Amino acid sequence: MANKNKFEVGLNEALNLTLNNLYHLDSESVDLTEAIGRVPCSNIYSLVDSPSVAASLKDGYAVLASDISHASVSEPVRLRSAGYRAAGSMEKVHVTSGQAVRVMTGAAIPPGADAVVSEEFTKEEGEAISVFNYAEKGRNILDRGNDVYKGQCVANKGIPLSPADIGQIAAGGHGKVSVVRNPVVAVVSTGDEVIAPGHPMSEGKVYASNMATLVAWCRKHGMKTYSTVVSDDAEEIAAALEFFFNISDVIITSGGAWTGDRDMV
Repeated sequence: MANKNKFEVGLNEALNLTLNNLYHLDSESVDLTEAIGRVPCSNIYSLVDSPSVAASLKDGYAVLASDISHASVSEPVRLRSAGYRAAGSMEKVHVTSGQAVRVMTGAAIPPGADAVVSEEFTKEEGEAISVFNYAEKGRNILDRGNDVYKGQCVANKGIPLSPADIGQIAAGGHGKVSVVRNPVVAVVSTGDEVIAPGHPMSEGKVYASNMATLVAWCRKHGMKTYSTVVSDDAEEIAAALEFFFNISDVIITSGGAWTGDRDMV
């Protein structure tokens, strides 16, 4: 077996060299709508309960469950109208035994009520409401904090944010999040025979398709990229690497990585 070239690096060694020389990028604050796929710098906790009040899941009537426990089509229960609440409004109404408050979907449950009977099981009769079906305690009520509660962890440090995470963070009251800055990557393709895509082709040349592929993968994951093609000239390669070293976090080279006469990288 031929001796291993002193410049040759196996996969595991290359991987370890890479992992051992990584460093953490700094953070930046971005609008929540721009945070998809970004990586939180720390756990994100809800600032509020959502919903902020117990709310109705149906259009209907907020009641005391015990008042209508035996309601049926043959024996409806008549209740007195005690007011009205729509979603987002907080009219001063209260439910006591024998009363019902008209509520719309999303409306805050009035004090005293512990169930909502759907409107299809009711009939208005002047100032009274006839109820034809029971609704047990808690029926058609979305509890306060059911979606997220104050102090709940809604996104974990180090895990890219999904669309579902964005919704949870929004429900928790955040409009901005602190995320790891996306890396800036430079791709340097080398070779006297290599030309940038789109330039006129001449005999003996080849387009830098590998460079384009690498740039595309970086862009797919939200990274800002620079790219260039340089000839097999040590000074030109060194100048390109030095230039990109000062403006990028990572430099990827394509070509010139062996020990031939024209392999300068």
